[in-house]
Amino acid sequence: EQAVENAAAMEFGPLSETVMAEIETILQRPPEGEFRAR
Repeated sequence: EQAVENAAAMEFGPLSETVMAEIETILQRPPEGEFRAR
């Protein structure tokens, strides 16, 4: 079920750089470098 939900989320496209920056701030971990296309 989770795999189906995760796959469906891909229909919305990638998260914006702003949203990714907010997530990284919340996670409080070192950045991994440039965002990459999947």
